[in-house]
Amino acid sequence: MEDTQQILDRMHGLHLILADEVKRICDKHDIKFFMIAGTLLGAVRHKGFIPWDDDMDFGMLRKDYEKFLSVCTSEIDENKFYLQTDEKDKYYTFNFAKLRLCGTKVLEGFSSNVNTNQGIYIDIFPIDNVADLKTAASFQFKRFWFYRSLLWVKCGYGSEDVKKKASYKIAKFLSKFFSIKYLKKRKLKIITKYKNKRTKKVVTSDGSYGLKKETLERSWVENLSLYQFEDRQYPGIADYDAYLSYFYGDYMQLPPEDKRNHHGRLEVDFGEYSFNGDK
Repeated sequence: MEDTQQILDRMHGLHLILADEVKRICDKHDIKFFMIAGTLLGAVRHKGFIPWDDDMDFGMLRKDYEKFLSVCTSEIDENKFYLQTDEKDKYYTFNFAKLRLCGTKVLEGFSSNVNTNQGIYIDIFPIDNVADLKTAASFQFKRFWFYRSLLWVKCGYGSEDVKKKASYKIAKFLSKFFSIKYLKKRKLKIITKYKNKRTKKVVTSDGSYGLKKETLERSWVENLSLYQFEDRQYPGIADYDAYLSYFYGDYMQLPPEDKRNHHGRLEVDFGEYSFNGDK
């Protein structure tokens, strides 16, 4: 039986297949994309994957993200890849896309009971403009959070412990008054309200750290550099020190073992993919 690290190493091989496909499409169509979050941290600190990480995160400014989704309709081999978006997949609620590998499966506690594609994936986040006025930004975030929360509950997301909480039950009751389609439409309209305005700040709206923490300096996501990542090179935020310090503090210091998080994996199935990631 394989141990946890062997499973992660195999997953990393498949993540690179997915990342290479994103890079191929973006290079072909002049779309800017870049490593963010733990993927950028891994590039800087480990020259590749953080050993205990179990996905990859890329960002795109909204204009590039929309172009990426558009060209993927003709670029992606659907026998090999599945581009998951909230428009394409009814019960997928997130404001970002996942590129998944067909014939694989990674089951996570938060979404284990949701009827969506569960293939091994990487995340592709749109980066959206945030209102310059703090009060307007706060209003934008609160409205987005409200509709997103109702959507998550309506579609069945959440661990069993979360589902027992009173707040979850209240949200479940409120969600009955809205359709999934309406909640998705409202959520998108709110987060893209300043789409055509050059604001000082931008946000990764469905990032892991919450809307306030995920609000970033525009310059961070506009200025990029190439970084070594395993035996590849991917673009990432040029001012990595400011970005990584903001999220992780002393980012070169390894966290204690009990803080080395993953996404609550319950099951991994590599399907027809062999140990080295080749099919």
